[in-house]
Amino acid sequence: MLGGVASVVTGSGSTSPVRRVYLGFLMRSASLTAIVLVVGVLLSTQLNLNASTEAATKFDGNWAATAYFPEYKDPSGPIAKAVTMNFPVEIKNGLLQGEWKSKKTSAWFKINGKIGADGTAILNLHGITGPEEYNIKDNISEENHTRAGKPYGFEIKSQFNGRHGTGKKIGVRGTDFDFVKE
Repeated sequence: MLGGVASVVTGSGSTSPVRRVYLGFLMRSASLTAIVLVVGVLLSTQLNLNASTEAATKFDGNWAATAYFPEYKDPSGPIAKAVTMNFPVEIKNGLLQGEWKSKKTSAWFKINGKIGADGTAILNLHGITGPEEYNIKDNISEENHTRAGKPYGFEIKSQFNGRHGTGKKIGVRGTDFDFVKE
């Protein structure tokens, strides 16, 4: 048994030729593994960048948008009148941005959000309410209609395909959105 140990390690503490060959093999294997991992990561990153770039440019351009707020009868009685709003939208680098009217008017909203490579998006809409007869019940103040000039917002679950997109408000009063590339 003692002879077996002496063949691997010499008395001076230096490594034997057998061990040096084994360590060299391990070092080459580790280097080769590291190279394979680095190449794999670089290829994966390139594929992800290509997918992101494709998504960013696939839908880019000017779009015409329509928001249709249907008539809504609150379970407690008040009815909000239907209204349709048309507005321009721009998609640049996969980021959608649009605005109906402007902040300087009594009623307006803006819409924005990132469109995924598969065309899905959760868009955000924020704005100021218009005339009361078009607004749903204010559950905070218990007024039949939210007063004009109050801030509001909601999310829109959307899907874009080629030159067309659709969206649906998440929550009450199922508002529909339609997007057409110009």
